[in-house]
Amino acid sequence: MIPVQAVVDLMKAEIDSEGSERYLFDQDFKPAINSAIDWLVFVFNRAFENNKFSGEHLNDLIRTGFG
Repeated sequence: MIPVQAVVDLMKAEIDSEGSERYLFDQDFKPAINSAIDWLVFVFNRAFENNKFSGEHLNDLIRTGFG
C-alpha cells in the first residue's frame, strides 16, 4: 500500500512547494490523486479487455479510501 501522505510529499517536491500553503489537500491533491486512480483503473480495464494483462499481477495492490 502507498500512503497518501507519501504521494502528497512527492507531489509537493515535484512542484517545489514544500512548506508553502499554495496547494491544499482538499482542493488540489485529493482531486489529482482521484483522477490518477480513475485513469489507472481505465488503463488496467482496457488491458484486461484485450487480454494483455493478468489480474494475478495485481495481488499485492489493495484499494483504501482516504476521503
